[in-house]
Amino acid sequence: MSFEEVDDEIWERIIDYISKQKPKTGRPRADLRKTFNGILYVLYTGCKVV
Repeated sequence: MSFEEVDDEIWERIIDYISKQKPKTGRPRADLRKTFNGILYVLYTGCKVV
C-alpha cells in the first residue's frame, strides 16, 4: 500500500469544513490542501514529526 493524496472530488467535500482565511494580515496562510495531505500522511504512515 502507498499513500495517495486527496483527489479533487474528496477535496471539494472537505473544504467546506475548514475555516476560511481571515483578511490579509501578516504572514500568508499555508496551502490548506498540502497541509491536510501532510496530516493524513503522518496518520497513515505513522512517521514521527520532529
